[in-house]
Amino acid sequence: MPLALPPPAHVYRSTLSHGKRGTAETVAIMARLAMGGWGAQSERIRALALAIVRDAGIAGKNYQAEVLAVHCWVQSTIRYTRDPVGQETVQTPEHTAFVNQAGDCDDFSVLEAALLGALGHPTRFITIGYSPKAFSQQIDALIRKLEALVDKYRVTYADNALRIQQIEAELAGKIDELVGNTFDMNALAALKAILAGGDKHSSMETLKPAAIQKMSPPNVAGIPEIRFRGFTKPWENAKLNKYLEVSTEISRDGSFGKEDVLSVSGSAGVVNQIAFQGRSFAGKKVDNYGVVRNRFVVYTKSSLKSNPYGILKANKLSPGIVSALYAIYKPRDISDSVFVQSYFELDSRLNSYLRPLVNKGAKNDMKVSDENALLGPINFPEKEEQKQIGTYFSELDELISRHATQLEKFKNIKTAFLEKMFV
Repeated sequence: MPLALPPPAHVYRSTLSHGKRGTAETVAIMARLAMGGWGAQSERIRALALAIVRDAGIAGKNYQAEVLAVHCWVQSTIRYTRDPVGQETVQTPEHTAFVNQAGDCDDFSVLEAALLGALGHPTRFITIGYSPKAFSQQIDALIRKLEALVDKYRVTYADNALRIQQIEAELAGKIDELVGNTFDMNALAALKAILAGGDKHSSMETLKPAAIQKMSPPNVAGIPEIRFRGFTKPWENAKLNKYLEVSTEISRDGSFGKEDVLSVSGSAGVVNQIAFQGRSFAGKKVDNYGVVRNRFVVYTKSSLKSNPYGILKANKLSPGIVSALYAIYKPRDISDSVFVQSYFELDSRLNSYLRPLVNKGAKNDMKVSDENALLGPINFPEKEEQKQIGTYFSELDELISRHATQLEKFKNIKTAFLEKMFV
C-alpha cells in the first residue's frame, strides 16, 4: 500500500538569535500562530474546540472545565514528536491538529492556546528559566493549582453520583410496576440488574430503543406488550393534530434576546444555543422568532443522518425562541409532550411517520407546512399513561447522560494522574 503523504505545507524560514533573545523570538512567533488565521481565528479550530467541550459534556459557562477538557484532549490526541535535527520548528495549530497530529512542546502549547482562544479564553506564554531548581518550583506551583481545582470540583462529582443513585432507585421502582409476558419480564429483570451494577451506560443505550418498541402498540390493536400496572385501555389510533396544535406566538418588544435562542439536537433534545454550541447564530434582532414555552414540542425541518425528515423534541427548559425554520406545537389538554418525544425517539417510527407527509426540496429542505406535519397517524394512550411513560424515559435519558458525563470526568482525572505519576 503506498504511503499517504500529507498536503504540502507553507514553510517560512528565518535565523533565530542565540540565548534568551532567541527564546523570546520563538515565543513571539508562537503567539502570532496561536492567535492568527490558522489559530484562534480559524473556523476549523473553533469548530474543533466546540466539539471537544461538547463531547466532554461541559455545561455552558463552566469555563474551568472547558480549559481542563481542551488540555486533556491535546495531551491524549497529539503525539509528542521532537523537531528535526538541527531545527527549531513551530507548526500552525491547524497543521498540528488536522495534518500531523504530532509535535513537540511548542506545538502542544500553540495548539492549546489556539483552541482556548477560539472559546474566548485569554492565554499567554510563560517561559521557564534554565535553572532546574526554578523549573521544579514552577512544577510544584502548577501541581498545587491542579490539586485545588480537583478539590473545587469534588463536590460536583459527588453530587452527580448521588443523583445517579437516586435515578437508578426511581427507575428500579418503576420497573416493578411494569407488566408483560414471561419473556419481557425476564428482560426487565435484566435491566433492573444493570441498574444495580455493571456497564450501565452502554447497556442502557442499547436497551432503550427496545423498551420504546415494547411499550408502544405494535399495530392498530392498541395494546402494548409492556405497560405500567393499572392501565388496560387500548391505545387510540388518531392523527397527531388531536394531541398537538400549531403555536403562532412570536417574540415582540424585546421580551426575548439572543441568549434565549434554542436549538434542537438529535441526542440532547431542545437546548439553549449558546450553552450547547458556545455562541448564538441568530441575527442582531430576534423579534418575530417563535416562542417555545416549557413543554411545547419543536419540529426541526432539517435532515439528519438517522432522521432524513427531521426530528420532534419537547422543550424541558425555560421558555425560549426559535427561528421560523422550526415548527412549534402546543400540547392539547389530553397530551403530555415528554411522552410525544419518547414516542418519536424510535428512528424507524419517526421516519415512517414523516415520510408520507414531507417533500424534500432541491436543497434537501423540508417541504411541509406546520399544520400538515400533524396529519400522520399515531397510537397514543390516555394522558395518565402518557405521563408515566414520559417520566420513565425522561429519567432514563438523564441517567444515560449523567453516566456519560461521569465517565468522561473519570477519563480526564485518569489522564491528569498519568501525567503526574510518571516522569
